Amino acid sequence: VADDNALSIRCKGQLLPLTPVEFRLLRLLMSRPGHVFSRARLLDHVHQDLRDVSDRAIDSHIKNLRRKVAKVRPQGSAIVSVYGMGYRFDPDLE
Repeated sequence: VADDNALSIRCKGQLLPLTPVEFRLLRLLMSRPGHVFSRARLLDHVHQDLRDVSDRAIDSHIKNLRRKVAKVRPQGSAIVSVYGMGYRFDPDLE
């Protein structure tokens, strides 16, 4: 459950300790379950100040998000890599 005003997301009733960038990234992925977002699209969304940031920075954020979500969701983070495309959120993934 996301709270846009507090920049927080709860998973299984537990508050996830997210950075603002991680919040924006996870919030976007959760907004369209099953939709594949390209790294470029994710990067545009999370770094709105248009800094010169590598699209591989998204991989680092995803790694951190997976680790944090997996701590409260035993079946995994539900963030799926789509080879050559990007990432999608699949909440039904076991």
